[in-house]
Amino acid sequence: MSDPVVEVAYLPMVAGINLEKGEQATIWSDTLTTIAAQPGFIAQYWGFKIEEPETVQLNVEWDNIESHLNFTQSPAYGPFLEHLTPLLSARPHLFHVGISPSTPLSGPVSAPVTECISIFFDSSISRSAYNANIDKFREEGTAKAKDVIGMANGWVVEGQTHEKVEEGEEGKAVQYTALIGWPSVEAHMEFRKTEEFSNVIGYLRDGPKGLKVHHVAFKKYVKA
Repeated sequence: MSDPVVEVAYLPMVAGINLEKGEQATIWSDTLTTIAAQPGFIAQYWGFKIEEPETVQLNVEWDNIESHLNFTQSPAYGPFLEHLTPLLSARPHLFHVGISPSTPLSGPVSAPVTECISIFFDSSISRSAYNANIDKFREEGTAKAKDVIGMANGWVVEGQTHEKVEEGEEGKAVQYTALIGWPSVEAHMEFRKTEEFSNVIGYLRDGPKGLKVHHVAFKKYVKA
């Protein structure tokens, strides 16, 4: 059996979406309830991207990737997607991240705001060397950034696409994901201005072809 994974789904929503009340909120609640009922489900967290306020990021923890894939191949999955479709303005983007149980997702996504970092490489990347960089970034960064509220990170299972990797050819990019909890976006932005930030950011920037950052105020799904 494989290790636990986090399914990350970017869901572009229709304009003016309201997931707190009304029919749209009922559909969204049904969606989360259906996911939570699947074998292998552990927990899920969702929120709108602050920089893209009509895109929802949904993080679902599964006991292994097979549990999620079994759901996507089950007879229930078609009706599940059909029920969700009225909320969507475009096709969702899904991938899986292998996050170590020693650095659980629950840490950063329980913070008021989570910094979500997507880091892209070509296929020549030495994962062991970059893992060592991440360890240094975590150790030194969390020691210097006193406001940090947890960090979770790992390699994306599927090949991804980035314009600076293999001329944007689909599936050729290797992606690493890190999530860092903060009290606020402002707290993160203030840390970026410091000498301490300059001293640690080099660990992340050593090797990638591209790097993207956004923020989400996640909410944990709680069964009604």
